[in-house]
Amino acid sequence: MAKSPKKLTAENIFDIPPKTKEVEIPSLGGTLTVRQMLIKDQIAITEKDPPNVFETSVWLAIRCVVDPDLTEDRFEQVKGWPSEALGEIEDAIAELGGEAATAEAAEKTDEVKD
Repeated sequence: MAKSPKKLTAENIFDIPPKTKEVEIPSLGGTLTVRQMLIKDQIAITEKDPPNVFETSVWLAIRCVVDPDLTEDRFEQVKGWPSEALGEIEDAIAELGGEAATAEAAEKTDEVKD
């Protein structure tokens, strides 16, 4: 018999942790852990000045790579990663259901604004 889904309440709906996944990033030569993108990540990334496609990928990695923990002061270092690594990270985040603020989506958003 299938288990019924958990009933969400006003008390427990905010306690649901985001999905995470350890992924191999061949272009960096190892693994790291990413989490799904949250609405607050989408907002923070789109508020960066200017939110261009390349910087969007860097901010996405900084916001959603949880192990190792990347902080905003690592922005310039993450910009030094191969673009392939950022693509691999974006793919992993998309698999967790957080593709709305990927670089491709940001580019589409920019096209709509123009």
